[in-house]
Amino acid sequence: MTVASQAWFKHGNRHTARVKTYGDVLREYEFHAESKCADAHGQPSGKQTIGLLQRRHVRIGEIKYIGKESNSLEEVEAGLIHAAQNV
Repeated sequence: MTVASQAWFKHGNRHTARVKTYGDVLREYEFHAESKCADAHGQPSGKQTIGLLQRRHVRIGEIKYIGKESNSLEEVEAGLIHAAQNV
């Protein structure tokens, strides 16, 4: 099988999609990196990490308000909106 035909078999082409079987998904999952866990030394776990995993510590880089609650933030801070139900 050529490299081009291997790529087509794995991904499909413009007119055909390759559907993954449950077996494909399970084989990929076996070696997926777990972003929420750390190895025994506290480093992010990778595909080849083995052993007991730990939880990773969260570091806040910035606070960014998103969504409906922040739409009227400036008005609330300025005292223009007094009732929480109006936000």
